[in-house]
Amino acid sequence: MADHSHLDDATYWCTRAKEMRALAQQADASHKDFLLGMAKEYERLAERTDELARFARNTALPDAAEDAAGSG
Repeated sequence: MADHSHLDDATYWCTRAKEMRALAQQADASHKDFLLGMAKEYERLAERTDELARFARNTALPDAAEDAAGSG
């Protein structure tokens, strides 16, 4: 099984977006828009991560046992 990384974890990206929004509330006007933009990008990453996970589940390869049983 492959190692799990935060890069393919939608919860990680949602948490980062929440953190950026919290920072934006405390930031001065010159940084607020930038931080909100970062939050939006993190949300997009979370959505894309979910899409890729759904795709991977729907296109999973059959396991080796099924292949061996079908080739006999």
